[in-house]
Amino acid sequence: MAFKKEREAMKPKELITTKEFGMFYHLFCDVFEKNDTPDLRKIFFELHVHGTVLGFVQDEQLLSGLAWWRFKVVFQGCRYNMGAVGSVMTAPAARKKGNSTLLLQRALEQMAASGMTLSYLDPFSHAFYRRLGYGAAINHMHYTIAPEQIQLPRLADGLQEAAVSSSVQTGLLSEYLDKVASFYTQQLIHKSGGLLRPKWWWQHLCAERIEICCCLNTKQQLEGYFLYKRTRKSLILKELLVKNAGAEKSLLQFLHIQWRNIEQVIFESDEPVYRGQLLNEPLALSVQVKPFMMARIIDLQDFILRYPFKNINFGDFVLAVSDSQLAQNNGVWRLCTKNGRISFFKCALAPQEADINTSIAELVPLFFGQYSLEWAALHQRIVVKSLFKSVKLQAALLTAPVSFNDDF
Repeated sequence: MAFKKEREAMKPKELITTKEFGMFYHLFCDVFEKNDTPDLRKIFFELHVHGTVLGFVQDEQLLSGLAWWRFKVVFQGCRYNMGAVGSVMTAPAARKKGNSTLLLQRALEQMAASGMTLSYLDPFSHAFYRRLGYGAAINHMHYTIAPEQIQLPRLADGLQEAAVSSSVQTGLLSEYLDKVASFYTQQLIHKSGGLLRPKWWWQHLCAERIEICCCLNTKQQLEGYFLYKRTRKSLILKELLVKNAGAEKSLLQFLHIQWRNIEQVIFESDEPVYRGQLLNEPLALSVQVKPFMMARIIDLQDFILRYPFKNINFGDFVLAVSDSQLAQNNGVWRLCTKNGRISFFKCALAPQEADINTSIAELVPLFFGQYSLEWAALHQRIVVKSLFKSVKLQAALLTAPVSFNDDF
Protein backbone atom coordinates (compact mmCIF):
# COMPACT_ATOMS: atom_id res chain seq x y z
CA MET A 1 0.00 0.00 0.00
CA ALA A 2 2.83 2.41 0.88
CA PHE A 3 4.59 1.54 -2.38
CA LYS A 4 1.43 2.26 -4.37
CA LYS A 5 0.98 5.60 -2.60
CA GLU A 6 4.58 6.56 -3.38
CA ARG A 7 4.12 5.65 -7.02
CA GLU A 8 0.99 7.81 -7.24
CA ALA A 9 2.87 10.72 -5.66
CA MET A 10 5.40 10.54 -8.50
CA LYS A 11 2.74 11.44 -11.06
CA PRO A 12 2.54 15.17 -11.79
CA LYS A 13 -0.81 16.63 -10.90
CA GLU A 14 -2.45 19.70 -12.43
CA LEU A 15 -3.27 22.10 -9.61
CA ILE A 16 -6.68 23.68 -10.15
CA THR A 17 -8.46 24.09 -6.81
CA THR A 18 -8.21 27.09 -4.50
CA LYS A 19 -6.58 24.89 -1.86
CA GLU A 20 -3.98 23.61 -4.33
CA PHE A 21 -3.20 27.15 -5.51
CA GLY A 22 -2.77 28.14 -1.88
CA MET A 23 -0.25 25.33 -1.38
CA PHE A 24 1.57 26.44 -4.51
CA TYR A 25 1.72 30.04 -3.28
CA HIS A 26 3.04 29.10 0.16
CA LEU A 27 5.72 26.87 -1.38
CA PHE A 28 6.72 29.84 -3.56
CA CYS A 29 7.05 32.08 -0.49
CA ASP A 30 9.09 29.47 1.36
CA VAL A 31 11.45 28.57 -1.48
CA PHE A 32 12.08 32.13 -2.71
CA GLU A 33 11.98 33.65 0.79
CA LYS A 34 9.10 36.02 0.08
CA ASN A 35 6.97 37.67 2.74
CA ASP A 36 3.30 36.78 2.50
CA THR A 37 1.54 40.08 1.85
CA PRO A 38 -1.88 40.90 0.36
CA ASP A 39 -0.21 42.58 -2.65
CA LEU A 40 2.07 39.63 -3.39
CA ARG A 41 -0.79 37.16 -2.97
CA LYS A 42 -2.98 39.13 -5.39
CA ILE A 43 -0.25 39.47 -8.03
CA PHE A 44 0.74 35.81 -7.70
CA PHE A 45 -2.79 34.42 -8.02
CA GLU A 46 -3.72 36.71 -10.92
CA LEU A 47 -0.56 35.68 -12.79
CA HIS A 48 -0.88 31.95 -12.29
CA VAL A 49 -4.59 31.74 -13.02
CA HIS A 50 -3.63 32.43 -16.66
CA GLY A 51 -1.24 29.49 -16.77
CA THR A 52 -1.11 25.75 -16.23
CA VAL A 53 0.19 24.83 -12.78
CA LEU A 54 1.71 21.39 -12.12
CA GLY A 55 2.89 19.84 -8.89
CA PHE A 56 3.64 16.76 -6.83
CA VAL A 57 1.27 16.35 -3.89
CA GLN A 58 1.90 13.77 -1.18
CA ASP A 59 -0.01 13.47 2.10
CA GLU A 60 -1.69 16.79 1.29
CA GLN A 61 1.73 18.46 1.05
CA LEU A 62 3.06 20.09 -2.12
CA LEU A 63 6.60 18.85 -2.71
CA SER A 64 7.39 20.50 -6.06
CA GLY A 65 5.71 22.71 -8.60
CA LEU A 66 6.02 24.71 -11.78
CA ALA A 67 3.82 26.78 -14.06
CA TRP A 68 3.74 27.44 -17.77
CA TRP A 69 1.88 30.01 -19.85
CA ARG A 70 0.76 30.16 -23.47
CA PHE A 71 2.14 33.16 -25.37
CA LYS A 72 3.01 34.24 -28.88
CA VAL A 73 6.49 35.51 -29.70
CA VAL A 74 7.78 37.48 -32.64
CA PHE A 75 10.91 35.91 -34.05
CA GLN A 76 12.50 38.06 -36.79
CA GLY A 77 9.03 38.87 -38.11
CA CYS A 78 7.61 35.34 -37.70
CA ARG A 79 5.06 34.51 -35.01
CA TYR A 80 5.41 31.34 -33.00
CA ASN A 81 3.32 29.86 -30.21
CA MET A 82 5.53 29.75 -27.12
CA GLY A 83 5.17 28.03 -23.76
CA ALA A 84 6.86 30.10 -21.03
CA VAL A 85 8.02 28.18 -17.95
CA GLY A 86 8.33 29.75 -14.50
CA SER A 87 7.89 29.26 -10.75
CA VAL A 88 9.98 26.06 -10.81
CA MET A 89 10.45 25.10 -7.16
CA THR A 90 10.91 22.18 -4.78
CA ALA A 91 10.66 22.04 -1.00
CA PRO A 92 14.12 21.52 0.60
CA ALA A 93 13.22 18.08 1.97
CA ALA A 94 12.10 16.84 -1.46
CA ARG A 95 15.09 17.97 -3.52
CA LYS A 96 17.40 15.76 -5.62
CA LYS A 97 14.64 13.22 -6.28
CA GLY A 98 13.94 14.12 -9.89
CA ASN A 99 10.67 15.94 -9.26
CA SER A 100 11.53 19.02 -11.31
CA THR A 101 12.62 16.85 -14.23
CA LEU A 102 9.34 14.92 -14.20
CA LEU A 103 7.31 18.12 -13.94
CA LEU A 104 9.09 19.71 -16.87
CA GLN A 105 8.72 16.55 -18.94
CA ARG A 106 4.99 16.68 -18.31
CA ALA A 107 4.91 20.38 -19.23
CA LEU A 108 6.74 19.63 -22.50
CA GLU A 109 4.17 16.96 -23.34
CA GLN A 110 1.36 19.43 -22.69
CA MET A 111 3.03 22.10 -24.81
CA ALA A 112 3.45 19.69 -27.72
CA ALA A 113 -0.18 18.59 -27.45
CA SER A 114 -1.44 22.19 -27.38
CA GLY A 115 0.45 23.43 -30.44
CA MET A 116 3.43 25.24 -28.94
CA THR A 117 6.41 25.59 -31.28
CA LEU A 118 8.91 27.00 -28.78
CA SER A 119 9.40 27.23 -25.03
CA TYR A 120 11.31 29.94 -23.15
CA LEU A 121 12.51 30.02 -19.56
CA ASP A 122 14.87 31.92 -17.28
CA PRO A 123 17.11 29.11 -15.97
CA PHE A 124 18.36 28.53 -12.44
CA SER A 125 20.87 26.13 -14.01
CA HIS A 126 21.87 25.94 -17.67
CA ALA A 127 23.25 22.42 -17.21
CA PHE A 128 19.95 21.16 -15.77
CA TYR A 129 17.77 22.51 -18.57
CA ARG A 130 20.22 21.59 -21.32
CA ARG A 131 19.65 17.94 -20.43
CA LEU A 132 15.96 18.50 -21.20
CA GLY A 133 16.58 20.04 -24.61
CA TYR A 134 16.87 23.74 -23.81
CA GLY A 135 19.70 25.72 -25.34
CA ALA A 136 21.27 29.14 -24.76
CA ALA A 137 19.08 31.55 -26.71
CA ILE A 138 19.16 35.14 -25.50
CA ASN A 139 21.76 37.31 -23.78
CA HIS A 140 21.34 40.73 -22.17
CA MET A 141 23.72 43.66 -22.06
CA HIS A 142 23.92 44.82 -18.44
CA TYR A 143 24.90 48.50 -18.24
CA THR A 144 25.86 50.50 -15.15
CA ILE A 145 26.67 54.22 -15.10
CA ALA A 146 26.64 57.16 -12.71
CA PRO A 147 23.89 59.57 -13.86
CA GLU A 148 26.24 62.56 -14.04
CA GLN A 149 28.25 60.62 -16.65
CA ILE A 150 25.31 60.40 -19.07
CA GLN A 151 26.63 63.12 -21.35
CA LEU A 152 25.54 62.99 -24.97
CA PRO A 153 26.87 64.50 -28.20
CA ARG A 154 24.74 67.09 -29.97
CA LEU A 155 22.26 65.72 -32.49
CA ALA A 156 21.90 67.00 -36.05
CA ASP A 157 19.94 70.27 -36.13
CA GLY A 158 16.58 68.80 -37.21
CA LEU A 159 16.70 66.07 -34.58
CA GLN A 160 17.93 68.51 -31.96
CA GLU A 161 14.88 70.75 -32.52
CA ALA A 162 12.53 67.76 -32.20
CA ALA A 163 14.21 66.71 -28.96
CA VAL A 164 13.88 70.23 -27.52
CA SER A 165 10.18 70.47 -28.44
CA SER A 166 9.30 67.13 -26.84
CA SER A 167 8.18 66.79 -23.24
CA VAL A 168 9.07 64.15 -20.68
CA GLN A 169 6.52 62.85 -18.17
CA THR A 170 6.75 60.24 -15.42
CA GLY A 171 4.21 58.18 -13.53
CA LEU A 172 2.96 54.65 -13.08
CA LEU A 173 2.77 52.38 -16.13
CA SER A 174 -0.97 51.97 -15.48
CA GLU A 175 -1.50 55.71 -16.15
CA TYR A 176 -0.07 55.45 -19.68
CA LEU A 177 -0.99 51.88 -20.52
CA ASP A 178 -3.14 52.52 -23.60
CA LYS A 179 -0.43 54.57 -25.31
CA VAL A 180 2.41 52.29 -24.23
CA ALA A 181 0.77 48.99 -25.27
CA SER A 182 0.00 50.32 -28.74
CA PHE A 183 3.47 51.86 -29.13
CA TYR A 184 5.17 48.65 -28.00
CA THR A 185 3.29 46.55 -30.57
CA GLN A 186 4.15 48.99 -33.37
CA GLN A 187 7.85 49.05 -32.46
CA LEU A 188 8.10 45.28 -32.05
CA ILE A 189 8.43 44.87 -35.82
CA HIS A 190 11.76 46.72 -35.64
CA LYS A 191 13.17 44.37 -32.99
CA SER A 192 14.77 40.99 -33.62
CA GLY A 193 12.40 39.32 -31.19
CA GLY A 194 9.93 39.87 -28.40
CA LEU A 195 6.73 38.89 -26.66
CA LEU A 196 3.34 39.74 -28.14
CA ARG A 197 2.00 40.92 -24.80
CA PRO A 198 -1.66 40.07 -24.20
CA LYS A 199 -3.82 42.42 -22.15
CA TRP A 200 -3.55 40.30 -19.02
CA TRP A 201 0.27 40.39 -19.18
CA TRP A 202 0.23 44.21 -19.36
CA GLN A 203 -2.10 44.20 -16.35
CA HIS A 204 0.39 41.98 -14.53
CA LEU A 205 3.18 44.48 -15.23
CA CYS A 206 0.95 47.28 -13.95
CA ALA A 207 0.17 45.30 -10.79
CA GLU A 208 3.89 45.22 -10.01
CA ARG A 209 3.72 49.03 -9.88
CA ILE A 210 6.35 49.55 -12.52
CA GLU A 211 7.03 53.23 -13.23
CA ILE A 212 7.44 54.83 -16.62
CA CYS A 213 9.19 57.83 -18.14
CA CYS A 214 7.54 58.92 -21.41
CA CYS A 215 8.73 61.20 -24.20
CA LEU A 216 5.76 62.91 -25.87
CA ASN A 217 5.75 65.14 -28.94
CA THR A 218 3.75 68.38 -29.28
CA LYS A 219 0.64 66.36 -30.21
CA GLN A 220 1.05 64.31 -27.01
CA GLN A 221 1.92 61.25 -29.07
CA LEU A 222 4.37 58.77 -27.59
CA GLU A 223 7.85 58.90 -29.14
CA GLY A 224 9.62 56.66 -26.62
CA TYR A 225 9.68 55.47 -23.03
CA PHE A 226 11.58 53.56 -20.42
CA LEU A 227 10.15 51.37 -17.67
CA TYR A 228 11.94 51.42 -14.34
CA LYS A 229 11.99 50.59 -10.67
CA ARG A 230 13.74 52.54 -7.94
CA THR A 231 15.82 51.45 -5.01
CA ARG A 232 17.38 53.73 -2.41
CA LYS A 233 20.58 54.17 -4.43
CA SER A 234 19.75 53.04 -7.94
CA LEU A 235 17.39 53.53 -10.83
CA ILE A 236 16.85 50.21 -12.60
CA LEU A 237 15.66 50.44 -16.20
CA LYS A 238 13.59 47.44 -17.29
CA GLU A 239 12.89 48.46 -20.88
CA LEU A 240 13.88 51.29 -23.21
CA LEU A 241 11.99 51.65 -26.47
CA VAL A 242 12.21 54.69 -28.74
CA LYS A 243 10.93 55.71 -32.15
CA ASN A 244 13.78 58.04 -33.03
CA ALA A 245 17.11 59.44 -31.83
CA GLY A 246 15.49 62.63 -30.53
CA ALA A 247 13.28 60.68 -28.12
CA GLU A 248 16.24 58.60 -26.98
CA LYS A 249 18.27 61.72 -26.23
CA SER A 250 15.37 63.33 -24.31
CA LEU A 251 15.01 60.26 -22.10
CA LEU A 252 18.73 59.94 -21.45
CA GLN A 253 19.03 63.65 -20.69
CA PHE A 254 16.19 63.26 -18.22
CA LEU A 255 18.21 60.60 -16.42
CA HIS A 256 21.22 62.89 -16.38
CA ILE A 257 19.36 65.93 -15.06
CA GLN A 258 16.72 64.52 -12.73
CA TRP A 259 18.54 61.73 -10.91
CA ARG A 260 21.66 63.38 -9.53
CA ASN A 261 20.76 62.02 -6.08
CA ILE A 262 20.92 58.47 -7.47
CA GLU A 263 24.30 56.78 -7.27
CA GLN A 264 23.88 54.68 -10.38
CA VAL A 265 21.61 53.89 -13.29
CA ILE A 266 21.34 50.19 -14.17
CA PHE A 267 19.93 49.06 -17.50
CA GLU A 268 19.56 45.49 -18.68
CA SER A 269 19.07 45.70 -22.45
CA ASP A 270 17.80 42.87 -24.63
CA GLU A 271 19.35 44.45 -27.73
CA PRO A 272 22.80 43.03 -28.63
CA VAL A 273 24.01 46.36 -30.07
CA TYR A 274 26.48 48.11 -27.75
CA ARG A 275 25.01 51.43 -26.57
CA GLY A 276 28.21 53.06 -25.29
CA GLN A 277 28.70 54.94 -28.54
CA LEU A 278 25.71 57.13 -27.61
CA LEU A 279 27.87 58.82 -24.97
CA ASN A 280 30.58 61.43 -25.26
CA GLU A 281 32.73 59.21 -23.06
CA PRO A 282 31.96 55.47 -23.36
CA LEU A 283 34.60 54.65 -20.73
CA ALA A 284 32.17 55.93 -18.12
CA LEU A 285 29.88 53.02 -18.91
CA SER A 286 30.35 49.59 -17.35
CA VAL A 287 28.93 46.76 -19.44
CA GLN A 288 28.60 42.99 -19.04
CA VAL A 289 27.07 40.39 -21.30
CA LYS A 290 24.85 38.11 -19.21
CA PRO A 291 22.98 34.95 -20.24
CA PHE A 292 19.23 35.49 -19.94
CA MET A 293 16.73 33.15 -21.58
CA MET A 294 17.07 29.57 -22.68
CA ALA A 295 14.74 28.26 -25.36
CA ARG A 296 13.58 24.88 -26.53
CA ILE A 297 12.16 23.75 -29.83
CA ILE A 298 8.90 21.91 -29.15
CA ASP A 299 7.79 21.38 -32.76
CA LEU A 300 10.90 21.14 -34.91
CA GLN A 301 9.06 20.78 -38.21
CA ASP A 302 6.90 23.87 -37.68
CA PHE A 303 9.90 25.85 -36.43
CA ILE A 304 11.99 25.10 -39.53
CA LEU A 305 9.20 25.49 -42.07
CA ARG A 306 8.38 29.00 -40.79
CA TYR A 307 11.91 30.03 -39.86
CA PRO A 308 12.95 33.41 -41.37
CA PHE A 309 15.79 32.15 -43.55
CA LYS A 310 17.73 35.03 -45.13
CA ASN A 311 17.61 33.20 -48.47
CA ILE A 312 16.19 29.92 -49.74
CA ASN A 313 18.85 28.76 -52.16
CA PHE A 314 21.12 26.72 -49.91
CA GLY A 315 20.33 23.36 -51.51
CA ASP A 316 19.52 20.18 -49.62
CA PHE A 317 20.75 19.09 -46.20
CA VAL A 318 20.22 16.05 -44.04
CA LEU A 319 20.01 16.73 -40.30
CA ALA A 320 20.19 14.03 -37.64
CA VAL A 321 18.51 15.45 -34.53
CA SER A 322 18.48 13.72 -31.15
CA ASP A 323 15.66 14.62 -28.76
CA SER A 324 15.27 12.30 -25.78
CA GLN A 325 12.08 14.04 -24.56
CA LEU A 326 9.89 14.59 -27.63
CA ALA A 327 9.82 11.71 -30.12
CA GLN A 328 8.27 13.91 -32.81
CA ASN A 329 11.59 15.75 -33.17
CA ASN A 330 13.94 12.79 -32.84
CA GLY A 331 15.26 11.31 -36.06
CA VAL A 332 16.83 12.13 -39.41
CA TRP A 333 15.37 15.04 -41.36
CA ARG A 334 15.81 16.24 -44.93
CA LEU A 335 15.81 20.01 -45.45
CA CYS A 336 15.19 20.90 -49.10
CA THR A 337 14.93 24.14 -51.04
CA LYS A 338 13.51 24.29 -54.55
CA ASN A 339 11.96 27.10 -56.60
CA GLY A 340 12.00 29.45 -53.63
CA ARG A 341 10.13 26.98 -51.42
CA ILE A 342 11.29 24.96 -48.45
CA SER A 343 10.37 21.47 -47.29
CA PHE A 344 11.39 19.64 -44.14
CA PHE A 345 10.48 16.04 -43.44
CA LYS A 346 11.78 12.88 -41.83
CA CYS A 347 13.64 10.38 -43.99
CA ALA A 348 14.95 6.83 -43.67
CA LEU A 349 18.67 7.60 -43.77
CA ALA A 350 21.00 6.56 -40.94
CA PRO A 351 22.33 9.30 -38.61
CA GLN A 352 25.90 8.74 -39.82
CA GLU A 353 24.79 9.69 -43.33
CA ALA A 354 23.60 13.12 -42.21
CA ASP A 355 25.36 16.35 -43.16
CA ILE A 356 24.78 17.70 -39.64
CA ASN A 357 24.39 15.68 -36.46
CA THR A 358 23.16 17.56 -33.40
CA SER A 359 21.05 17.51 -30.26
CA ILE A 360 17.83 19.54 -30.15
CA ALA A 361 19.43 21.81 -27.53
CA GLU A 362 22.32 22.84 -29.82
CA LEU A 363 19.94 23.79 -32.63
CA VAL A 364 18.67 26.67 -30.48
CA PRO A 365 21.83 28.84 -30.32
CA LEU A 366 22.54 27.98 -33.95
CA PHE A 367 19.15 29.16 -35.25
CA PHE A 368 18.83 32.00 -32.70
CA GLY A 369 22.01 33.63 -34.02
CA GLN A 370 24.16 32.89 -30.97
CA TYR A 371 26.91 31.09 -32.89
CA SER A 372 27.80 29.90 -36.38
CA LEU A 373 28.01 26.39 -37.76
CA GLU A 374 31.75 26.83 -38.15
CA TRP A 375 32.14 27.78 -34.47
CA ALA A 376 29.91 24.90 -33.37
CA ALA A 377 31.88 22.41 -35.43
CA LEU A 378 35.23 23.77 -34.22
CA HIS A 379 34.16 23.42 -30.58
CA GLN A 380 32.50 20.03 -31.20
CA ARG A 381 29.04 21.23 -30.23
CA ILE A 382 27.64 20.00 -33.55
CA VAL A 383 29.06 17.33 -35.85
CA VAL A 384 29.35 18.71 -39.39
CA LYS A 385 30.19 16.23 -42.15
CA SER A 386 31.23 18.83 -44.72
CA LEU A 387 32.10 22.31 -43.49
CA PHE A 388 32.35 23.52 -47.10
CA LYS A 389 28.77 22.43 -47.84
CA SER A 390 27.44 23.85 -44.58
CA VAL A 391 28.65 27.35 -45.52
CA LYS A 392 25.57 27.69 -47.75
CA LEU A 393 23.25 26.86 -44.88
CA GLN A 394 25.08 29.20 -42.52
CA ALA A 395 24.61 32.05 -45.01
CA ALA A 396 20.84 31.56 -44.75
CA LEU A 397 20.69 31.59 -40.93
CA LEU A 398 20.26 34.63 -38.72
CA THR A 399 23.51 36.35 -37.86
CA ALA A 400 22.10 38.87 -35.35
CA PRO A 401 21.01 37.32 -32.03
CA VAL A 402 17.32 37.19 -31.22
CA SER A 403 16.16 39.64 -28.52
CA PHE A 404 13.62 39.14 -25.75
CA ASN A 405 12.88 41.27 -22.70
CA ASP A 406 10.13 39.71 -20.57
CA ASP A 407 10.70 37.40 -17.64
CA PHE A 408 8.41 34.83 -16.02
